[in-house]
Amino acid sequence: MKNKLKKLPIGIIAGISAIMCFYLTVAFIAIYIVLNGVEAQTGGSITIFEHWYQILIFIFDILFLGTLIASLIFYFKNKKENVVNKKPLAKVFKRSPLVLLASFFAIMLAISYIGGDIMLAHEAAINGVLGTNPYKKIEDKDNATIINDYKSDFANEDGSFNDKKMRENSQEVALEAATEGTVLLWNNEKALPLKENERVSLFGIAQANYAYLGEGSGQMSVSPKDNLRNAFQNVGLKFNTDLFMHYASLLSSHKRDSRRAVNEVTWDEISDKVSSSVLSDDVAIMTISRVAGEHYDILPTNKDSFVDVNNYLDLSVTEKSVLDHLGKMKKNGQIKKIVLLINSSNALQFKNISKLDYIDSCLWVGMGGTMSFNQIANVLSNKGEYVLSGHLPDTFVYDNKNAPSYQNFGDITWRNYSNELPDLNNQGKEVYASFNIKYIVYQEGIYVGYKYYETRYEDSILNSNSNANSNVGSSTSEAWNYSNEVAYPFGYGKSYTEFEYSNYNVEEKDDHYIVKIDVKNIGEEDGKDAIQVYLQKPYTQYDKEHNIEKSSVELVGFAKTKKLAPNESTSVEISIPKEEFKTYDSYNKKTYILEKGDYYLSIGEDSHMAVNNILSYKGKGIMDGMDKDGDKNFVNKITIENDDYETYSKSLVTNKEITNQFDDTDLNLYEGSSDQHITYLSRSNWKDTFPKKVILDCVNPIMVKDMQYGEEVVANEDDKMPVYETVTSSQGSLTLAMLKDLEFDNPLWEDLLNQMSKEEQEYLMSYGLHHIAGAESISAPGLKSVDGPAGVKSANAAIGTTMSFPGEVLLAATFDQDLVKRVGIAFGNEILHVGYTGIYAPGGCIHRSAYSGRNWEYFSEDGFLSGKMLASEVEGLQSKGAIVFTKHFALNDQETNRYGVATFANEQSIREIYLKAFEIAVREGKMNGVMSSFNRIGTTWAGAHIGLLTNVLREEWNFNGIVETDSCTGTTDSVHHMTNIHVKAEGLLAGNDLWMDGGGSTTYLKEYENNPTVMLALRRACHRILYIQLHSNAMNGITTSTRIIRVQTWWEKAIWTTRYMMIAALATTLLLTAFAFFVNSKYGETLIYSSSVGKNINNNNSNDDKNTQNNANDNKNNNEDPEKPKLSKTGITLICLLIAAISTSIIVPIALNNKHSNHGNNNSTSLPNSTLPPSTDPSISIPTEHNCEQKCPICGGCLDLSCKEEACLRKCGEGKESYAFEAEEAKLVKGKDDLKIATNNNVTYVGGLNNNMGASLTFDINSSNDEVATLVVSVSKRKKELLFTDMMLVTINGVELESKAIVTSTGTDKDTWYDFVDIVLGCVNLKEGANTIKFSQLSNGDISGFNFDKIKLLSNEKLEKIITCTNLCPICGKCLDESCTLLEHKEKCHIDGTSYTFEAEDATFISGNKGLPKSGEHNSKYPNDQYVLVGNLSENLNAGISFDFYANENCRVNLIAAVTNRYSNIIFTDSFEVKVNGQLLTRTSIIKPASSDSLTIDKNGTDWWKSNEVNLGCIDLLKGKNNITFIVKTNDSQKLVNFDYIKITSVELISKNEIITAALEGISVTTNPTKMNYEEGETFDPTNMIVTASYNDGNTRVVNDYTYSPNGELKIGDRILITYQDKVTYLDIVVSEKTSNVYRYEMESAARLTSGVNGNITIDNAGYIGNLNTNKDASIEFEINAKNSGKAELYLALSKRTADINYSDAFITYLNNEEIKFDTLITKADTQSWYSFKENILGTVTLNSGINTLKFVIKSASGDLGFNADYLKIKTKMELLNNEGCTHKCVVCNKCIDENCDASSCIDKCLLDETKYTYGSDKATLTNGAKTFKIESNNAIGNVDENKDGKITFKVNAENNCVVSLLVNISKRENRLRFTDGISVIVNGIEYSSKAIRLPYTSKSVEWSEFSDLLIGCINLNKGENTIEFVIKTNTPRYGSNFMAMNLISATKLS
Repeated sequence: MKNKLKKLPIGIIAGISAIMCFYLTVAFIAIYIVLNGVEAQTGGSITIFEHWYQILIFIFDILFLGTLIASLIFYFKNKKENVVNKKPLAKVFKRSPLVLLASFFAIMLAISYIGGDIMLAHEAAINGVLGTNPYKKIEDKDNATIINDYKSDFANEDGSFNDKKMRENSQEVALEAATEGTVLLWNNEKALPLKENERVSLFGIAQANYAYLGEGSGQMSVSPKDNLRNAFQNVGLKFNTDLFMHYASLLSSHKRDSRRAVNEVTWDEISDKVSSSVLSDDVAIMTISRVAGEHYDILPTNKDSFVDVNNYLDLSVTEKSVLDHLGKMKKNGQIKKIVLLINSSNALQFKNISKLDYIDSCLWVGMGGTMSFNQIANVLSNKGEYVLSGHLPDTFVYDNKNAPSYQNFGDITWRNYSNELPDLNNQGKEVYASFNIKYIVYQEGIYVGYKYYETRYEDSILNSNSNANSNVGSSTSEAWNYSNEVAYPFGYGKSYTEFEYSNYNVEEKDDHYIVKIDVKNIGEEDGKDAIQVYLQKPYTQYDKEHNIEKSSVELVGFAKTKKLAPNESTSVEISIPKEEFKTYDSYNKKTYILEKGDYYLSIGEDSHMAVNNILSYKGKGIMDGMDKDGDKNFVNKITIENDDYETYSKSLVTNKEITNQFDDTDLNLYEGSSDQHITYLSRSNWKDTFPKKVILDCVNPIMVKDMQYGEEVVANEDDKMPVYETVTSSQGSLTLAMLKDLEFDNPLWEDLLNQMSKEEQEYLMSYGLHHIAGAESISAPGLKSVDGPAGVKSANAAIGTTMSFPGEVLLAATFDQDLVKRVGIAFGNEILHVGYTGIYAPGGCIHRSAYSGRNWEYFSEDGFLSGKMLASEVEGLQSKGAIVFTKHFALNDQETNRYGVATFANEQSIREIYLKAFEIAVREGKMNGVMSSFNRIGTTWAGAHIGLLTNVLREEWNFNGIVETDSCTGTTDSVHHMTNIHVKAEGLLAGNDLWMDGGGSTTYLKEYENNPTVMLALRRACHRILYIQLHSNAMNGITTSTRIIRVQTWWEKAIWTTRYMMIAALATTLLLTAFAFFVNSKYGETLIYSSSVGKNINNNNSNDDKNTQNNANDNKNNNEDPEKPKLSKTGITLICLLIAAISTSIIVPIALNNKHSNHGNNNSTSLPNSTLPPSTDPSISIPTEHNCEQKCPICGGCLDLSCKEEACLRKCGEGKESYAFEAEEAKLVKGKDDLKIATNNNVTYVGGLNNNMGASLTFDINSSNDEVATLVVSVSKRKKELLFTDMMLVTINGVELESKAIVTSTGTDKDTWYDFVDIVLGCVNLKEGANTIKFSQLSNGDISGFNFDKIKLLSNEKLEKIITCTNLCPICGKCLDESCTLLEHKEKCHIDGTSYTFEAEDATFISGNKGLPKSGEHNSKYPNDQYVLVGNLSENLNAGISFDFYANENCRVNLIAAVTNRYSNIIFTDSFEVKVNGQLLTRTSIIKPASSDSLTIDKNGTDWWKSNEVNLGCIDLLKGKNNITFIVKTNDSQKLVNFDYIKITSVELISKNEIITAALEGISVTTNPTKMNYEEGETFDPTNMIVTASYNDGNTRVVNDYTYSPNGELKIGDRILITYQDKVTYLDIVVSEKTSNVYRYEMESAARLTSGVNGNITIDNAGYIGNLNTNKDASIEFEINAKNSGKAELYLALSKRTADINYSDAFITYLNNEEIKFDTLITKADTQSWYSFKENILGTVTLNSGINTLKFVIKSASGDLGFNADYLKIKTKMELLNNEGCTHKCVVCNKCIDENCDASSCIDKCLLDETKYTYGSDKATLTNGAKTFKIESNNAIGNVDENKDGKITFKVNAENNCVVSLLVNISKRENRLRFTDGISVIVNGIEYSSKAIRLPYTSKSVEWSEFSDLLIGCINLNKGENTIEFVIKTNTPRYGSNFMAMNLISATKLS
């Protein structure tokens, strides 16, 4: 036995044992981590020996460890070693592998520490994502009382949550709010509501891409309760399913690009389906959606074409086209009605919508969340309990850009700023970093929304001195007119019925007024109405003197009636607090004041009627300019006799003195802007105060200092450090729960805070992302928070979906506080049921601009309405224990530059507009939390503004809640203006409590831990956080004896365990490595072995220097009687120590990790958010008599295979043979997204149907006879029970299948995507022969589809799959698909001949909308350029690759294209338009999917790098040159590939070059290039030059591959040498001395226009500046950027005067701040004209390299020395940079339309050099306006002037779509005028803008008879008939000219 053991490979056994020991140890620890992580999710924990396999692994681990030890001992004790062998232990302990292993573990250890630290630093963020809670509670005492203050309204008898009923309630409340918030804008001829069984056809891609909510952090995945089709059918309306599914199929290529592009489906894409599916009695419903959201405002976009250019809030050109086609269909009787739905939270403008008079009804539906589709169906049908009764929360105007706020909105940068501003190197580089060079100014003051429009309207009626009627801010060039500006006023909303008001009365009470009114429904439908009360305050002289502004009306009260039946009445009472009468005085009293005067309380159906009622009360009517008479009976006048400066100067809730807190935010009061005062918009002078872009500098030292990231906080002398970790209460140690019934300021709170450690407090204020931390010392449980604002983003596990309530704007439109409170309660229940407490919602900011990205999260443009709605929702939410963090406090009303943008406004507007909503919510709703905003208030971050957070929020409003920052972690961790250590300290002192950081830190304020002032502020913050936590649902289940401990989450344990494992492994390998080095040393061997062995070994070592043979002999002689190698006692001791050390290195880290991971008491349990058990659905009682609902209507058999009831034993299809058809073999069509074919558990299925509306599977099946078969589908199960046909539309041969078949749920909160179940749908009728069964995805949503395995047909007849191939060459008729196996297609399209390959990279590239294709688009997987591909084709519409080649004879060839592959079949000609010699090639060739075993396939299944050949079939080529072009024809990114080459197979010779056999004799230039004359420095241009080669056979040919020289800059005397092969010729050109460039600078584009003694310089729309005459000291300043220094001639275009004027008498000129003199005489003109201009040369100046400042200052106040000015012109040989020439550019081609402009950049004119077509008055159709047109004796059209709404119309036929130049031949007038200021140019319904300027006449005598052509610019004509209209816009004199003719210049034939 001993001898057998000696033969064992002990070294190998030891090695294997060591490896197994190590890996079993790793496995043992890893399994413990995983199991414990799983248990932690359900609140449990495990021991290290919890399961049998853990014990088994441990036993094997010990056995292998024992084997390792035994083998090592056996090795050293028993192995017989010949002394020849050196260092026996070295065989086991080799140094190199051990060193490598130690290095590996060292690296892994470093990674585990660095990566772990990063994860731990973002602990809160990770816990938020994983839903882990780091706090646990210790089991309570038996007799303790459990806190359960916040209970669900929906619980089962056992106390568990009834999630199903809770969700049903949420949906019902949401539907009520969405329905009653919908606003009916117009309803012509009572087109709505729709009648029972009326049929609807839906138009617009929005039906398939609906905007349920806006975007950003609050965006949710929404699963509609019903799809659109079901929603309409549920209310008794018929539905055009064919059109609906057709739109769905187009969704993938028409996805919405939010804030950029609508991407509407064109009419051409739907016209065929419209023709086949729309009936003449159908109601066409068109939906238009607009989406915005966090991070991005709606700024001008060029990603789509809009009728109002680049304006996303207007109709897109395609939307208008679709609507126009619908209008034509209605006119032709092809449809009955047209309804427009506006799905947007941002107010669309109605400039163009209002012109569509064929629309019968229009509704604003907002964003309805989960119940959106039910909302739409309900309001259109007026079915259900709830009635449409919404009123606009925003003013809808014709042109949003004319709102005062628009002038100062978006991206604005300091003009000049100090280099001492922080982080200047990072500005603009990070999206989520602090912006320190950006600002915004609220120059409009209080005049936001209706407060501007209604006030200016009233002033236009009452106060002519206010300039309210000036054209400043007007949407037209005419005087400002309310009717031209406002489409639908604030508060507007029609109903399906009508209401009558009566008995209006106002009663005065102590502190309020009671408004009473009776309301009666006098219509024919049920309805509700919103009663609105508006207040008008007196605008006094005191106000004007002290810059106080007052709006004409402001909303001060409202109420919603109950639902009234026809003829039913109700009385409404509304309380109006007297406090609403106050006004804030920012500049004098600096507090709230109540002024004496007349106040009016007016009832109005909207804000405008309220004003009209007041005007009527004041005796005004239509004759005074009102647009509608008001009713004075609904106005009550209240007169305040005396000024009151005291009553409201103190807070009514705290008695705190109220005074200015925002002087640092008002540019007129802030010390840092003492040199930069501004004028706010004032009703005292609308014209001169209307906002313009405010230009500011940031160089003032005070401002620069304030823009820094805080400064060090110095401790107050009297402050002392707080007490920490000390029990000071007489009651002993306190817990948070003990203070449940105590007030906020109870002294016991101080004792509680004394128990906390400093580290706990710092952690509490820093652990804010999706959590609030707990605290062990006081048993605070902590809590979880989640994003809002419309619902909880986390799905309810029991239901499987989220619940989205209507957006805030739609809630505001209800004007129903009670309803919004009920929404808040339902929302609170949703929060409670998913275990959250904090909600980042609602929003309280104001819709300052329609273009604000986040308007969808805020209620309204009005602070009062916003505040009432906010208070109601907050009250509802908090009733369920939620902590709200209302966003964003404050003035965060735009997203652009929000991270730190300096925001300036005056105190009155801040308090009365932007803080109003928050104030109401705090005072009335008792709001318990706000979120401080990213922006700066002035130059101070909002979260560090003490005036905002302490003086106003807490001391004036009595707010005791939490102030938390917005996110400052992850992507936003570069917001240093919020997170710098000094800012954090300042923030705490200002009143910010909690930082939304991703990982809590116990050293968050490390630098201030010894600063008592900051630590006391931290203590106050913790007090507020804990107080609110105590009064929240986080305390549910907590008792006064509950102890809270903080534990490691499973992922934290994983980090620490990994670290300890690496320590153990590293320690072990280091010990082994050290031992290896030791045993390989002479000393080691000597020490380890006995002396004799050591001696022999040393002898052997001494022989190393002898030659090999001698050593062998010596060893033979010396070792004839070898000894066993024996371990010395020292060696044995060392081996034992090594084993002990290795064991210790493994055991100690495990023990340490177990200690580090200790949960504490085994009785600890997960901390719940409620005492209620986990969510479960209620148990369902079993009925005594089975009533099966899943019956087949044809055979009566049961469809439910799981049903075992006796009545259901007979199943549908029972006894028939089953035929299976796999889904992956069906025809797959993608919808919104692609479908995927995948395999799992050996089942291949089709995935990607869920949330993929429009996707479909089609099965083609042959039946041997007519047959009734049973259809079965095999699909995956979802966590929710679903009716199959609610998810998928099933049609058999075009007939819809109705089925009651249910796909049962998984019974858990998880989907089983790969567990397929058979669902019997029922009997279907198959016909003999071919049958088509199609499954189409009906909707989007989280739970809207299945994975699809197969279908089965149970049939008595034989069924089989129809295999078809339509991929045939149309020329030879043979198959193009090499993989096709049909016998009849065995012969493929092919030509026996030679193949010629032409690489794509050598072809000619054609530019598309993303530029040129790119060569070299290959991957490093292919070295040596094996594949050189052409890419940049995806989404590059109209890009192309063009191949030129030659054939020596006419021939038929085979064409192959080699392209890369995608993941699914693509028809080649769906991707590329292929033309052969200009003729379109039509083929059905398929680009097959990439091979799954391809080495280059990406994760999406696309192979972008390896090409495969696609056979395109036969084509015919011509003798000589041929061309094949491939043009990208789609923007669908899923259909494009990279291009490799084409291959042409032919029996004839094919060549890239012309096929020539004769010898070359010479070359010549047979056609000169276009350009033959050059200036020095230019380069030769060979365009249009033809070089011809002559051959010895007498033939010639044009050659293109010639070369020429010189090819650089030309010099005088140069001639061009042309070379082709070995032949040359010369071309003589003319090179002359370089002449001057001409640069033109328009006056209105000057860098600066400075006012003089007569005020501002005026800019006329006709492109010149005025008010220079007598305006001494006014100046015009230009910045000229010269590439280098040199001479330049200056010219000024000035108006004509009738006397000679010395230039130096009129102007002082400065160049670079030095005065320069010009002795120019400005010569007189025959006739003086302020509108006709003449160029005057001033002289020559020297410009410096770089920026030159050229300034013209008006020298004199004399009226004889002034001019108007048009432009500055500079002639120079230098290059001037950044000059675009004149501004008179065509909006289509961007070329100059001013034929007199000689600027170098404007040489290329818009005017086409083609055929001119003239259309005189005889071809015009005249529509009279204010006057009657007449035809003058010269055949001109007269009476154009002052003929508003008059229209001159021409009809033009074009042979093709084309662009033409439009000119009008018109008479000259006295004034210079922009043509389109007076006359609109409308082509095919699209208005064209133009900067064309009508020139003045030469003399008065020829005013009406001097005609000239005026170039308007390019216009687009369509093929066929076009309509060109000239519409007179105004009755203002001199805007019109007699009209002689319209001229069109076109290359396309016109008629």
